[in-house]
Amino acid sequence: ESTSDSLYDLLIIPMDTNKESLLLASKLRNNGIKVIIEMNKRKVKKALESANKNGIPYVIILGQNEIDTNTIELKDMNNSIKINLDNTNEIVDIIKNKH
Repeated sequence: ESTSDSLYDLLIIPMDTNKESLLLASKLRNNGIKVIIEMNKRKVKKALESANKNGIPYVIILGQNEIDTNTIELKDMNNSIKINLDNTNEIVDIIKNKH
């Protein structure tokens, strides 16, 4: 189990991709990742600041571009890793092994 201080492992920020974001969140939750989705339509910068303040270690911004290229960037507060959107296991591995 995660030893992070945060209630969540990952924040997903949908950019008009609520359906896809919910789908991704649900896949990750099934793998034991604690996901929260930004539903307040805040600007990305604000959402990132909030994630940082709340100790959420990872963020995925899911926009139409990510859907079209089927690639997401898993960002932690220092780095960003490009991952195929279908590769849920890789996302799970990175998040779980971080802690």
